[in-house]
Amino acid sequence: ALGGQLSGRRAADEGQVVVLVVGVDGFTAFNEALGAETADRFLVRLGELLRDAVRDGDLVARVGGDRFALVVPGLPDVAVAERVNTVFQGTAVAQGHAHAGVVATGMAA
Repeated sequence: ALGGQLSGRRAADEGQVVVLVVGVDGFTAFNEALGAETADRFLVRLGELLRDAVRDGDLVARVGGDRFALVVPGLPDVAVAERVNTVFQGTAVAQGHAHAGVVATGMAA
């Protein structure tokens, strides 16, 4: 499914694509302490927040564990980067349990 979405986007963009990979630091301990169900709800909410932070046409996908990939055709503007960063600066809550928004990020163009 992800491959098909990327193929369609590649044809529509102007050749430049930025991929950001983000993950939640300390997520394994959060998962072990609160259980898989609560941790999964946390990740679903995090995905929703990331989707809200990017532009229409950008792709957000959970690629495994606590890792998400953001595929951004063209060069993202500063506002996109700031919104994505804001998602991780606050504290996300799942089932009333808080997890500090600490993130590891990698980017390739």
